[in-house]
Amino acid sequence: MTIATQPYSAWNVNAYEFPRHGILEEKLKFILNYAILAPSLHNTQPWKFIVHENEIRILADRTRQLKVADPDARELYISLGCTLENLLTAAIFFGLWTTITYFPSPDDEIWVATITFRDTGDTSSLADQERFHAISLRHTSRQRYTNNPVTERDLQSLYACIHQKNVKLAIIDDPDVKREIDALAISGDITQFANPDYRDELTDWVSQGEFGYRWLISRIGHLATTYLDSHHSPTQTNANIILNAPLLGLISTPNDDRLAQVKAGQAFESIALSATTLNIGIQPLSQILQVSDLKPEVSKLFNSAGTFPQIAFRLGYTDIAQDATPRKGLDVSITP
Repeated sequence: MTIATQPYSAWNVNAYEFPRHGILEEKLKFILNYAILAPSLHNTQPWKFIVHENEIRILADRTRQLKVADPDARELYISLGCTLENLLTAAIFFGLWTTITYFPSPDDEIWVATITFRDTGDTSSLADQERFHAISLRHTSRQRYTNNPVTERDLQSLYACIHQKNVKLAIIDDPDVKREIDALAISGDITQFANPDYRDELTDWVSQGEFGYRWLISRIGHLATTYLDSHHSPTQTNANIILNAPLLGLISTPNDDRLAQVKAGQAFESIALSATTLNIGIQPLSQILQVSDLKPEVSKLFNSAGTFPQIAFRLGYTDIAQDATPRKGLDVSITP
């Protein structure tokens, strides 16, 4: 069966409604409400779930792939890593022990992971509780960040989020590098918006109401200010969001297979949840990696040559509440 939710009601999930005295299958269905709050490219939400006794299977919904913006499905599998990380974070909070099997069938890219659960009833640590509550507070922060530099303590907290083997995090604050990344982002925007297929795909996705207009306004504003010589432009509030961000980050991996992409997604969501607890905003910089010709330069600028860049992003303290993005129905099959 499929459990339906209203577009924004998914964000109102209440931990007190967890069926503590229910059977394990009921508990697994409940924690999926946190899995679907994960970020995804243009809010595509490319995931399906199967609940069977003591396990959850995560499946890739390739019908949700944006074939122009994400032709190799890299960001689709990063998104699946994000939903997996949310699922594991919720499991820890509710006292569920997990075992993960990635891509159980080697020739099947659709079956991404099987997570086996055991109900231990263990109490989560304070840090785990903070990360869990961050799931429903985390939103992509597209506005300008405050000018306050990120403290060394908070920076180390972000680095400590990387637990996945062979996943590398690089964070830079060099103004010269930021200018070069900003130029790459503008080049990526120009390349993408000049492609009629990209515009058609974007128009179709916007018309479906799958993600808010704030993303599009930010992208167009960033591009427009490159050509407008006016300090009074209405797009000025969106200008220089890369240059003014205290930090830029890059997650990269030594391989570029599906497993590496999923683990990169887990790492990104782990950073995003930790950042939320620290009042740090985070926004992916998709265009600099969606245009394949720009990838080598991105790796070079982050001193990550020889690895595959998976997701780039900006970071900074924020004091502005973020808008939630809509969520499609929870697509979960219950098998006997």
